[in-house]
Order: sequence, then C-alpha cells, then structure tokens
Amino acid sequence: MGTFFVVRNAAPPWGDYGEMLVSGMASRQDDGSIALERAGPFVPPITLIAPDVLVVTDAFRRELEGSGLRGLSFRGAIRKRIVRVDWRHWDRTKSDPERYPPDGEPENYILRRRHNAALAHEIGPLWEVVIDTDGDGESRDVVRTSTGRIFVSEAGREWLAHNAGEWLQFLEP
Repeated sequence: MGTFFVVRNAAPPWGDYGEMLVSGMASRQDDGSIALERAGPFVPPITLIAPDVLVVTDAFRRELEGSGLRGLSFRGAIRKRIVRVDWRHWDRTKSDPERYPPDGEPENYILRRRHNAALAHEIGPLWEVVIDTDGDGESRDVVRTSTGRIFVSEAGREWLAHNAGEWLQFLEP
C-alpha cells in the first residue's frame, strides 16, 4: 500500500471556541444518518467533526465527484440545528473570539440558540462523506481504519490541500 496521511482539521482560531464554530457537532441517528448542529451562514467546504465524521457542502461534494479521487460516496446530512453566528468576519488573528457564548461553554454558541430554518435553507444541503472500513486502500484514495481515523492517499492529500487546504491538515501516521 502506498503512503497515506491522517486527515485532521486545520487549527481553528480561538481554540475550542473556533472548533465549535468551524465544525459544529454531529450525532449518528438510528438509521445511520448524521444530524448536524452548527453555526452559519458560513460553512467551510469540508470539515471533520469529532475524529470520524467528514462533512462537505453541496458545492464541494460536486467538486469531489469530479476530482477523480476513488473511494468516495455521500449521504445527505440532517441539518438538525443551524444557528446564526456570523463568526467569519471576526478577527482570527486574535487569541479570543469577538463574542463568547452564554456561560462560556463552546457548545452554547449552538445549543443556546434556536434552529433557524431559513438559514438552514440558505446554506443548502450538507453531506457526510461515506468511507468504508473494508479493503486495503489499494483501490481508494480515502480510507477509514477500524478505529475511525480517516486517511487519504498522496493523490487525495494533494487534491484536498489544493482545494481545501485552509480547512484541513495531513499528518504522517
């Protein structure tokens, strides 16, 4: 098997606060789908939630489908709670966010706000990247280990770094 790299989110601004604003939260539903709770209106083209849920926007899904990368399929994600926190215009060079959430817990950026259906419609469909744990990786550019870690081939790393390098980093295992 060729060289594969561990996929991680790029370091967000403001530590755990930035991580929550960039990635949000996900929970697996009984039917296997992912329910997302996150801030908008800005959604990065690709983000890793926890160690094993890779989510993409509709536009980025289309780019991935045309990328030639092997081993990718997609399942629609449920936009369970989408809230308006327009953090994208905050100064990301500062060590603290422009505003802290209620009670200081990063999750409260999302959990202390009501779902905004109009905003969910505005951001459009979001997709979980479905990655098998089967096989040896020889015929795929994206693989998942039995522990849930996501790896990409050299070709996958090059394509993702070129098209979404601001949002991801790639580490040698």
